[in-house]
Amino acid sequence: MKMIAKKLAELSGEEKIIIAGKGFDPALEELKSLENVEIINRFIEDDELARLIARSVSVLLPYDSATQSGVVIHAYAYDKPVVAFDVGSISSYVVSGKNGFVVEHEDHGEFVKKMLLTKNNNKELVEGVKDEFKNYDDNALVSQYSDLISGFYN
Repeated sequence: MKMIAKKLAELSGEEKIIIAGKGFDPALEELKSLENVEIINRFIEDDELARLIARSVSVLLPYDSATQSGVVIHAYAYDKPVVAFDVGSISSYVVSGKNGFVVEHEDHGEFVKKMLLTKNNNKELVEGVKDEFKNYDDNALVSQYSDLISGFYN
């Protein structure tokens, strides 16, 4: 994340990265010293998470590995595009250019470019997020469960 924050500062001095959630990473100390990074290193309650996501341009997932991420669905619930490294099954949820961007793992320069692109193309990406989130909202879940249950009785 520090490479991303440093490249972001080089390309655009006005954007800020918020790293939120409880955890330990040796890089946190160095990240704290960067002006464009805010760290909230504690458990984040749902209402605070909602406020953080609501005031963001996009949600960033610079994961080194992942099987799936509930964070993607959470971002979509707040109409936020996602920028993520292409690890695990992230690309099953994020369609580059439609509802965010998937970037080759560890390509920090491209990751930052896509971050800035989410700001410049936010309106279009938000529409893509809304379209994609229909697959995960309450109505979709009810339909999927109904189909599953009816499959047991047919």
